[in-house]
Amino acid sequence: MKIAISDMQNLYKAERWPLRQAVQMTIRYEKASRQSEVTIALVDDETIARLNMSYRGKDSSTDVLSFNLAESDHPELKDYLGDIVVSVETAARQAAESGHSLVREIEMLLIHGTLHLLGYDDQTACDRKVMMKKQAAIIRRLVVDTDGLNKPQAEIRSKKEEEPVNKATAFRCGRERGRRKKEKSSDAQQETS
Repeated sequence: MKIAISDMQNLYKAERWPLRQAVQMTIRYEKASRQSEVTIALVDDETIARLNMSYRGKDSSTDVLSFNLAESDHPELKDYLGDIVVSVETAARQAAESGHSLVREIEMLLIHGTLHLLGYDDQTACDRKVMMKKQAAIIRRLVVDTDGLNKPQAEIRSKKEEEPVNKATAFRCGRERGRRKKEKSSDAQQETS
């Protein structure tokens, strides 16, 4: 996997390896190609607000945006999933409100953004439920993996903790997602509120 990180803000120093690990864990969890490529941009509120306005027509900052390029017609981009842009400034506020570290908040935003790059959506309550369950399972796995357990122990522990997604709900959400994909015209998605 190739994960490039551009730190384009100077408010907070962010360690890069946990951010790469969050994206890698999500790609492995979803059994996506190990050749997948993702670019991460760490920015401030002003920058993400400009992107939000340009691509989504929303005149406000947000915590994370994803730009899915996996559906591109260019063969040279076949493994390139897309770009994830995180406002470190907003992430810091959210981390303080939630009582966890800035790194943990950015990891959660990157997991969420990577799921969007892999085709998940959270525009309806049904899709949001499926996506949040996956996100929670990946976060648990990430926490276990970074707590010093070896990989097999981490996978066993995480699988026991995962709540399965109801198959009927997943099927219904899948049908709705397919219908909405045809209607979708925007390249960017807001990840969380």
